[in-house]
Amino acid sequence: MFDPSKLDLDLENLDSNNEKKKAEMVQKPEIKGSNETTLKNSDILKVEQGEKIGTNEVKELKKSKNITPPEKKIPSDLSDEQVVAKKEYGPDEAAYEKKDDKSSKPVNQDISPKLIFDVNISSVTDILTILVEKEYDFVVIEPTDDHVKISYRKDKIEKEVKLIKYPIYSQILIKSKTLTKLKVDESSITQEGSGEIRLKNKNYKLLSKTSPSNLGEKLFLKVVEDTNKLIKKVTKKTSLNQILGFFTAGIFSLLLIGGAFLAFILFNSNNVADLTFFNNLGVDVGSIKDFTAKLVDGIFFSIIFIETIFLFIFTFKALLTKKDFKQKKIARTVLSIFFLFLVLISSFIWLTLSTKITSLTGLNYGKIETYDNSKFLSNIFDENGSKINLNSRIIGPVTIRFDIEPFIDKLIADGFTPQSITWVFEDEEIEKPIEDFKLMKEFNKKGLFNVKLLITGLNLKQEIETLEKEIAKVNIANIVEIKEKKIDNGGSIFDFDASDLKNLGKIKWYYIPDLNGKSDSEQTELVNNALAKEVLTGDLFTSKIIFDQEVILGMRIIDTNDESDGLDKIFIISKDESDNINGEISYTRGIENDLEYEIKVKNPETAFGNGFIEEFKWKIGDKDITKEVDLTDLEGSSTIKYEFKEYGKHKIIVSLTDSRGQVKELSTIIDIPKKLKLRQELLINNAGEKIENLNYEKQLNEYYINEIGIPTQLGLDARLIKADNLLYTLKKVEWDYNSDGDIDATGKLVQYDINSEGNHTFTVHYTFVHRKVADDIIKITEKIYIESVTKDAQLNLNIKKTGNYVPIIVQFDASTSQVKNENIVKFIWDYGDGVVEERDSIVKGHKYTTPGDYEVKLTVVTESGEKHSISKKLILIPKPQVVQISSSMKKAPIGQGIDFLSDKSEGQITGYFWDFGDGSTSIEANPTHYYTKAGSYKIKLKLDFANNNVLEDTTTIDIFEE
Repeated sequence: MFDPSKLDLDLENLDSNNEKKKAEMVQKPEIKGSNETTLKNSDILKVEQGEKIGTNEVKELKKSKNITPPEKKIPSDLSDEQVVAKKEYGPDEAAYEKKDDKSSKPVNQDISPKLIFDVNISSVTDILTILVEKEYDFVVIEPTDDHVKISYRKDKIEKEVKLIKYPIYSQILIKSKTLTKLKVDESSITQEGSGEIRLKNKNYKLLSKTSPSNLGEKLFLKVVEDTNKLIKKVTKKTSLNQILGFFTAGIFSLLLIGGAFLAFILFNSNNVADLTFFNNLGVDVGSIKDFTAKLVDGIFFSIIFIETIFLFIFTFKALLTKKDFKQKKIARTVLSIFFLFLVLISSFIWLTLSTKITSLTGLNYGKIETYDNSKFLSNIFDENGSKINLNSRIIGPVTIRFDIEPFIDKLIADGFTPQSITWVFEDEEIEKPIEDFKLMKEFNKKGLFNVKLLITGLNLKQEIETLEKEIAKVNIANIVEIKEKKIDNGGSIFDFDASDLKNLGKIKWYYIPDLNGKSDSEQTELVNNALAKEVLTGDLFTSKIIFDQEVILGMRIIDTNDESDGLDKIFIISKDESDNINGEISYTRGIENDLEYEIKVKNPETAFGNGFIEEFKWKIGDKDITKEVDLTDLEGSSTIKYEFKEYGKHKIIVSLTDSRGQVKELSTIIDIPKKLKLRQELLINNAGEKIENLNYEKQLNEYYINEIGIPTQLGLDARLIKADNLLYTLKKVEWDYNSDGDIDATGKLVQYDINSEGNHTFTVHYTFVHRKVADDIIKITEKIYIESVTKDAQLNLNIKKTGNYVPIIVQFDASTSQVKNENIVKFIWDYGDGVVEERDSIVKGHKYTTPGDYEVKLTVVTESGEKHSISKKLILIPKPQVVQISSSMKKAPIGQGIDFLSDKSEGQITGYFWDFGDGSTSIEANPTHYYTKAGSYKIKLKLDFANNNVLEDTTTIDIFEE
């Protein structure tokens, strides 16, 4: 530990010498006309309070950095007093002269000390930099009456002296104590400490010692270079910063580039088709929208995560940085604010892109399943075994079963509501009910067939849109001709002609035995035995007689390069008499009761010569309903009305029985969405007035407004809209003023100007959310039909005010008023407060001073003398009464003027009364007061208001002696 006592520092003698010097200074005569540059105590106070010293003083301070040039010899023939003057007042030869005699007085009596302060020293770093550069041993900082002396020592000899002012000394003392871990508020005892400091890219150990004195603490400082620690620390810091910096910058840059690229693509996309870029990267076309959403979430989550880490790092660094390191604290605060800004911007972009993805229209394709229908209907093959690969070369004829239910479910999940489905093939178009997602199509000709879907429905904008999607390409490479011959015993024989395949190789035919009820091992053994020996080799094959049983016939094409044991084609032959009965289920939802449905069999029929339908038997849940057939109205006689007990999916089955006893079963799924009803209708006003000719059709959710005069402004208020189910609350209201699918406004309260004649249609969309289940959302749409006409007189009175409190100046505007085929020549205003006057169509200001309900009436007069009037209510209330004191100072010296303000008080004030706590009062609104004694004073302000109320506020002022 650094101990200045070991350097032969005699603190007591130094203090006593200082006292002697001060005594000698006091005994020296005051010389008039001296050019003294020493700042007075009042000047020091000005510096402490932030005031600037004079220009001449600054110039004089800059003349010299050192007060006493070191090592300058003093002439030996000087008297003792001259020697003292030389030491005390510096090397100025004019300040002393050689004595002419042995008297104790110098020859020149006009001697005054000059104190020149070093303006280059303002911090501990400045002092220690000189100490290091000039290789002094230590430095002593000692306060005197009117300055602070900085003495640099080497080899126990004072080498250099500099003077500074007290305010700078105070900062240096506090900083030194902080760096060396001393108690800043302790000045009555001696303290020693050490710390670290970096000067000119080198690390030093800083030693300090403080010693109390009559004029303040004396401070000793010494520095010792720490070379090993410097090398070790620099090496570690450089390596870590490089690795961390390059890694973080690289990852962050890649994320930013990816985010910017995604933003560019999405902001230039109008539908999912515009995102086919990702399909080129190998993303499945049916998952492009989901993939894009996940990619955006991943990138922006990572960006915000990194930004948040840096935000916390710099925020904590800024908070933990002491006030002494002002520049570092400011820099870290700025960086923390910068990263907070980045987090907010990134979050906004993330939210915007997610919203953009959600709003993209078009097919976000789900999966489409295709099956070989013969296998699908067979009891031998399961669902997976029935699937057919449309990308392969297919041998026909084949009936392909298309299942688009996953496809449609995906569309609905993305906000598209299908209303009709049309299948488009090369030779025909088939329209199917929206509830029927399956279609069987036979392909019995060679060729490449495109299969398309045309889906018409409502998109997210509630617009009718038709989506077209090519769902498959069926490549029928070859055809096997099949002919059925019916025989008298009720059986059938099937002839197969595979001549179209003979150029591919030899054709072998196999019967596959019945595999029902067999284990996997037994099925494998039976199939292997059947394939071990073909039934026939050749292009033509005739089956055995087939009755009601199911027969599986396998075909294999053998060529010189084919060593596969698998079958190239499987034919499933069976007689299904139920195919002679046809029909499909259709249904309609009730208007008044959304759980009630009318269900029927559409187009029921039997094949010619196969009897007629005798019965419809419905099964819905656990309820059976049987309907007798009216042969004159088959479809009507199949109709039932059924009320479901709950929302959701319900399976409907109907069995059609013909006169031969054959039964055909039809089935479908009815998905009943939840539907809410509104308990309160929309509030609509015309220019602030209630509309008389407003009709509301509750069952249809439609409003009709007839013959509304224009120009006008409609007010639309949905704040009272509620659902009949209290578990659902209104979350969002969207307005489409032209019913064009574009949302023009959002919010529960909007206004719309109508300036043209004709019919107008508004659409309002309500979004209700379940209070307990966040993702349970129901939307309700209402229509507003408006007929606007031009009336003989259309008066518009707009009232503009800045608030509801008096006193207030209110503006009135009737400039859009008009009378049909007439010019308005007079505007007569009755403001409701007893003032009636003729003014222009716009009144820029009328003052109201008293609260109340005013009826403002406007009367217009045309050139022909016709008069038309309109009135509106104006409600004004008293201004809130608030008393609040503010002052220019909370602490002040004796005699300092303090401004007391009541500007922040509110209300109609009629009187002021101030009590300053020292016996003085005032009735001014904003007085100035001077205190003559130190102490704490309680100030009280009482205000009188126009309604005779009296309110008060208090505050406290501390007065001290300067």
